[in-house]
Amino acid sequence: MSLNSRVIIAKNIKMDKDYKNVLNYSNNNMVELLLSTGHFVAQNSTYQFLNVVDRKIRVSFNYNDVLSANYIAFQNPYYSNKWFFAWIDSVEFKSDNCSEITYTVDAWSTWYGYWEQKPCYIIREHVNDDIAGNHTVPEGLELGDYVLNARVENFKSDPTEYVICMGVTELPDESTPYNNNRVYNSIYGGLYYLGFADATNCTNAIKIYDGLGKSDAIISLFMIPNSIESYTDGTAVVWTGTKGGTTITSNLKYLASSDISDTIGTINIEEPTKIGNNYTPKNKKLFTYPYNFFNVTNNSGITESFKYEDFAYDSVLGKKSIALRVESSLTPGMSIKAIPLFYKNENINYNFGIVGGKLPVCSYNSDVYQNWLRQNGLNTVFNLIGGGISVAGGVGSGSVSGALTGISSMYNALHQVTLADMTPNQAKGNTNAGDINFSNEDCGLFSIYKMSIKDEYAKIIDDYFSRYGYRINEVKLANITGRSIFNYIEIGQGECIGYSSNNISVPSEYMEIINKACQNGITIWHNHSNIGNYTLNNDIV
Repeated sequence: MSLNSRVIIAKNIKMDKDYKNVLNYSNNNMVELLLSTGHFVAQNSTYQFLNVVDRKIRVSFNYNDVLSANYIAFQNPYYSNKWFFAWIDSVEFKSDNCSEITYTVDAWSTWYGYWEQKPCYIIREHVNDDIAGNHTVPEGLELGDYVLNARVENFKSDPTEYVICMGVTELPDESTPYNNNRVYNSIYGGLYYLGFADATNCTNAIKIYDGLGKSDAIISLFMIPNSIESYTDGTAVVWTGTKGGTTITSNLKYLASSDISDTIGTINIEEPTKIGNNYTPKNKKLFTYPYNFFNVTNNSGITESFKYEDFAYDSVLGKKSIALRVESSLTPGMSIKAIPLFYKNENINYNFGIVGGKLPVCSYNSDVYQNWLRQNGLNTVFNLIGGGISVAGGVGSGSVSGALTGISSMYNALHQVTLADMTPNQAKGNTNAGDINFSNEDCGLFSIYKMSIKDEYAKIIDDYFSRYGYRINEVKLANITGRSIFNYIEIGQGECIGYSSNNISVPSEYMEIINKACQNGITIWHNHSNIGNYTLNNDIV
């Protein structure tokens, strides 16, 4: 029997016996590595091996040379001259130029390329399509507190963007007909609606009514955006009247009818390129929820969160189109809603809109009880409903305190109505919470806040993703070679990453070791010199 087997011993080989770090090297590449400068120690080709069961081999190398080595490769002439690779566990001196090496076969390096991948349940891996929004499987990581990155919009925060609307039952001079069917945004109004660009013209109109003794015709005064179509398409007129012998002129508009809601603007939002204070993530998943999102608030107690990744990609713009359309209906206090466009696969997604706060209802001289109902009736209904729910919940659960709370809410709401009915007629202003927002240019109808986790947590999570990839939770082929420096993969317990192929089948004991390593999580490096260097830019190939 010919003695033609080779044995190579090498040093400074970085792979570990726990298979946390391995190489995607073919057998030939592994031999080249062991023979390269900085790793090669010694070799000989006068050996013959029958099997690798004993895990021992005697070599005729200098004892000191063998002690410096940590890795061994040998060919088995009885196994098609296949290369086996192994870690040196211990070295025992036998005689001059004879040492006995005890080794552990490196199952991954020995059999890499001899098994074929098969679909299996992937828990984690590095992905080849790291586009923000492509990967949103929850990670279950600690996020810390959210921080405000930027406030990017205060929609209609300038008082000059509003005009005064007056609701009246009749015009001062019926000889000038108001050609309107009293239907605004498909809602029957029952009143004529008049628009005034400023307070002076509105005041003069009230004086004209007073001069004619028709002040009771004025039912409501409230603010409206000057961009609603009922105002922009309205008919401009000039009223002239007298009061106390003084001629009074008022410039106004008869508001136009409409059969749909008015679009009063669009809020456009750009995707962020950084998060936190000024952190630029390497992994695009950090640009998705729950790490990164934006809030829309109506500045009256309602806030809705929106996910950048759920907006559609605009091929014309070459980026995501992130926008909310603001629609309104003409009514005292205005009914306004910001609606996301092309969100969650819906072109106009009304389900995820956010209702705007009520605009101010202006002060005027009228019956206080009717005025109070107009300004607070909606809130009263909600109070009653809330109280009823609280009562039902409290009694149904056997909670006495819950029932008493609900009863108290109902009582307070009803008690307010009683007080208002008992109040004598007088000039009374609106107490709607929207007034302060209207007067504050830092508020507006809607404000947009870009939110994210802090830099500290962003870096921690970013480093984690760089090291271990994303949670996948999918049955597929593992991504072994998709990155330039290394790929991490972790498969489910009991899963198999592959099966034997080619001319030489992988012994079951080694295939079991390979599968177990992948179940525990394995980092596959593509260049031995880079093993352990996680600071390198691990680009997608």
